[in-house]
Amino acid sequence: MPPEGGDIDLVARVNGGDVAAFDLIVGRYYEWVRLQAYRQLYDSEEANDVAQETFLYLYRRFPGFELTSALKTLLYSTLEGLCQRRRERGKRTVEFDEETGSQSAAHEAHGDSHDAETLVAQLSAEQRNLLRLRYSDDLSVPQLSEMLSVPEGTIKSRLARATDTLRDLAGVPMRRRA
Repeated sequence: MPPEGGDIDLVARVNGGDVAAFDLIVGRYYEWVRLQAYRQLYDSEEANDVAQETFLYLYRRFPGFELTSALKTLLYSTLEGLCQRRRERGKRTVEFDEETGSQSAAHEAHGDSHDAETLVAQLSAEQRNLLRLRYSDDLSVPQLSEMLSVPEGTIKSRLARATDTLRDLAGVPMRRRA
C-alpha cells in the first residue's frame, strides 16, 4: 500500500496543475477501483465504466480538492454510489430464480451450491462488500470504519451478522457466544 504522504503530495501537485500527477493517482488505484466495482456488479464492462466514472468524478474536483481522509476512502465511497445507481437501473448481471431463490444456472455452473463464492453471492450487497473488504483486501476494522463512515462497533456487528448469515446458508450450526 502506498504511503499516505504520497497521496497528499500527488493531490497537491494536481491542484497545482500537474496533470501527470493525476495519471499517477489513476495508475496507483485504477485496478483496485475496478476490482471493487466488479465485486459489486459481477460484470467486467460495468466495472470498467464505474472505474472511469470514479476517476472522472475525482478529476472534476480539481483544482481546489482538499484531501481530508485517505484517498481510497473517497474512491470507495464514489464507486459504491455509482455501483448502487447501476444496480437500481437493473444492470446487475447475476440473476436469481425468484421461485427457488437460487442463482441462475449459468452462474451455478462454476461450482456446487455450497462453494464459497455461491454462498457469498447470496448475501446482501452490503454484507458481501464488507466481507470482501475485510478478508480479501485485509482492511482492519478501523480502516473500514473510516472508509464507510460508520463507527467501529457498527462494523463489528455487521461483520458478525454477515458471518452468521454465511454459516446459516452453509448449514453450519451457530456457535454459542459467551
